[in-house]
Amino acid sequence: MQEVLYHWRKTPNSTATDISRKNYAVEAGIRAVSDHLARKNLQAKVESVKELPLYNPIWKNKDEPKVCIIIPFKDEVEITRKCLETVLSGTDYVNFEIILVDNWSLTAEAAEFVIEVERKKKIKVLRVEEPFNFSRLNRAYPVDSDTH
Repeated sequence: MQEVLYHWRKTPNSTATDISRKNYAVEAGIRAVSDHLARKNLQAKVESVKELPLYNPIWKNKDEPKVCIIIPFKDEVEITRKCLETVLSGTDYVNFEIILVDNWSLTAEAAEFVIEVERKKKIKVLRVEEPFNFSRLNRAYPVDSDTH
C-alpha cells in the first residue's frame, strides 16, 4: 500500500522545480515519513533519494528471517537450472532455502537433474504428482514457523 504523506505544488516559476532549493521541504518529507513509520511502530531510518522528492526507509531489521523460494517446474531443466544459478550466485542474503516443486516430470533429464540438485545445500525437491495448478504447487510445501 502506498500513501501520500507529504507533497507540495510545483509551478514553472517556483523553487519546487529544483529540489536542491527546497532543503526544508526535503527535511519535512523525511520527518513525515519517519513520523508515519513511528506511528506504525516500524523501525527505519528515512533518507531522501538524491535530487528527487522520494524517500527511502532503511529498515532496522536485526535478524534475517528465513526466506523460502518456491520454484515449480516440469521437465524444463535448463530454465530451472538457470533460475537456481541466478538465485544462488546473485544474492548476499544467507538465510534462505529453495524448494523445487517437481510437477510430475517425465524425462530422464529431469530425473537426473533432481538427483543432482538434491545434493546441494539450501535446495529441497518436492514431487507433486497431479495435474498442473500453479497456486496449488506454490502451496504444496509445508512451511515451518520460521520460514516466511
